[in-house]
Amino acid sequence: MSTHKFSAKTRSEIGSNASKKIRRNAGLPAVLYGTGIEPTPLTLSHHQIFHLMQDESFHSAILDMELDGKVQQVIIRDYQYHPYKPKFMHIDFQKVSAKQEINMTVPLHFLNAEESPGVKLRHGIPSQVIIEIGITCMPKDLPPFIEVDMGELDVGDSIHARDIKLPTGVTLSLTAEDDPMVCSILAPMKEEVEEAPAPAEEEEGEEEDTETKEDDKE
Repeated sequence: MSTHKFSAKTRSEIGSNASKKIRRNAGLPAVLYGTGIEPTPLTLSHHQIFHLMQDESFHSAILDMELDGKVQQVIIRDYQYHPYKPKFMHIDFQKVSAKQEINMTVPLHFLNAEESPGVKLRHGIPSQVIIEIGITCMPKDLPPFIEVDMGELDVGDSIHARDIKLPTGVTLSLTAEDDPMVCSILAPMKEEVEEAPAPAEEEEGEEEDTETKEDDKE
């Protein structure tokens, strides 16, 4: 069940001018899509959404949208962020059907890297190659994140996408050929030892020449 709730209102005005007006009034323009429904322009509270978006799970969870007094379950499909201000510009939501599978990208949480033989015994460096992954599941089976246990890895070992233990009802959104590396343990960096510079040959030659000249004088 969703633990995230927010309010939205339908709007009749569309276009860039309407969106600018919404933003000037502390609102956030959005659109709701879904199978069997027409795209619906929405207005949200930017303050409310900005606060919710700070929670990692909000991005990959089933959300309760109270739209004009009626609760609908949705997921975030896309959003645009201001290029340099801490401000969202637009959000796309997708309506969710309890009887239809969804494709989502969920974060990966890496466990036990510091306790792995590669790190604890051989001082290797944990490397997280990707931090999120695409999955397919029914809405009721959507996990907030997927755990990746690195506790058995040694230096040079790695975990690929198909090695991950998935929750019940969840499959990876990969083609038959795809199996990207998720994480690994890299070899420790070798410390460079500075060697003292060898005496220059020219200086040795100059010393020999000086001694020869002195011998000749004698």
